[in-house]
Amino acid sequence: MKKIMIILVSAAGFLLPAGGVLAFLLNKKVAQCHKGSGPEAVEACTLLIKYSPTPMLKAFFLGDRSAHYEKLGDKQASLEDLKTLVSFDESGGFKLGAPLLMKIYGKLALVNGELGKEAEAVKYAEEAIKLGSSDPSIYLSLGALNIRESRFNESLAYLERAESLGADPADVNFYFALARMGLLDFDGAYERMKKAEPALNAQVLAGKRPQTERGRFDKTMGFICAEKKNYAEAEQYLLKAISSGYPCPECEPALAQLRQAVKAEEEAAAKKTGKKSRLYR
Repeated sequence: MKKIMIILVSAAGFLLPAGGVLAFLLNKKVAQCHKGSGPEAVEACTLLIKYSPTPMLKAFFLGDRSAHYEKLGDKQASLEDLKTLVSFDESGGFKLGAPLLMKIYGKLALVNGELGKEAEAVKYAEEAIKLGSSDPSIYLSLGALNIRESRFNESLAYLERAESLGADPADVNFYFALARMGLLDFDGAYERMKKAEPALNAQVLAGKRPQTERGRFDKTMGFICAEKKNYAEAEQYLLKAISSGYPCPECEPALAQLRQAVKAEEEAAAKKTGKKSRLYR
């Protein structure tokens, strides 16, 4: 940080007299951009980007501003700053170097994925991998994107790589389960969901994930259990999904169907034994 400030003050001498009040104010803006937060930090970075005389200096402050935008929830603005950074490297104005470029490509992949820009997300993820990325979130993102495109076997390959790199077990096992569901392997999906559940519970209890993520898990697990004809377990998970507040318009109809299935099975069994079913009447 100190080195960046020295470089900036030196380079800014082309624009402003070095020293005195102006140098003090310039250093203050650098500190706000680099260590600050919120709209004030964005404003400081924007000023520094505007008046920085070289692409190298602009790159420093673009990186900071992109991070501030992301924290403020403005993912599109964060994305644009990252793309501008890449353009510096592509134009030869300022070579970022492979390690930094790899991280930027990875971030571009994740942000594009969050914004639903799947083609862009895949493009940047593949660029990050070409440069040697070992970030499990990149492979996890590619796994999720392939599931959305119904490329389930391709998804499994990316998820296996993510798992080998230490991806969050709550995430990687959940996506493994979705891929297995796509392949109609409900036993494999159930096994992966059971592996995801302890990690997810711990993170929700610690406040690291919202309760709605638990609801998403319960909804998915409810349908997996229903496919396996584990009706009692399916009912338990679907009821938890409904109580969590997670959007699940399918849950009530699914509960009605599985209760009918249980009733039909019990009535069939009762005919064999001559006993009348008492459940789900």
